[in-house]
Parts: sequence; structure tokens; C-alpha cells
Amino acid sequence: MLAGTSAIAELPNDPALPALVAIRAVGLAAAIPALELEGCPVEFAVRGYTAGSRVTIEVRAEQRRFAIKAYADDPAPEAELYTVLAAAGLSSDAAVRVPPLLAWNRELRVLAIGWLGDPRRRN
Repeated sequence: MLAGTSAIAELPNDPALPALVAIRAVGLAAAIPALELEGCPVEFAVRGYTAGSRVTIEVRAEQRRFAIKAYADDPAPEAELYTVLAAAGLSSDAAVRVPPLLAWNRELRVLAIGWLGDPRRRN
């Protein structure tokens, strides 16, 4: 689904998830500008959803593929874990890898992480 009005309408309408509220209101590029998606066509696919708690969305934007993980609670501990694991070299080409943290916003309670196995991922 494309990131126009119809695609955003496909996202859950859950006021407990501030990131979803922002994405539905202004679009992903404006909600999380650190992803540098301005002007890019974006496709969403909801991969997991627990009402009032969390959602995981697969995002494809041009040659990029990543996940948006939005929460009702503060994801700072998870963001910190991704940062520590990346510092240990586990977000590169190590035998054991974790997805890289692309962006996060404490106020919106959202993380953007790379998609493992995607050769086009941006670190």
C-alpha cells in the first residue's frame, strides 16, 4: 500500500500509540524526519499489532526496507540495547547480528530499525 491517504488509513487508529497518531496526521517523513524520507513513496505493511500496547510496521521506501516499532510505553531501554549491540559490532557483518537502530524518538515512543537480510539496508 502506498503512503498516500489510503495507506495511512490502513494503519491502526490507536491513540495509545503516539507514533501512529503522528504518522496518520502528518505522514512518516514528517513524523520521523531523521529517516530522510521526504518526497519518497512509502509502503506500509502491519506485521504485528497489540491494541493499546505496540505495533510493528514493515516500511519500504525506494531501495530501503526497515521496521517501525511503536509503543505505548517508553522504548528507551530497547533503543539503548540496540546502541550497545551496535557498538559491540553486532549490526555490521558479524556472524551474529542485530538490526541497526536507524532512528528513535522518545516523545513518540518509536524506534526505526534496519531489516536484517536486506542488502540495501542503510546503517
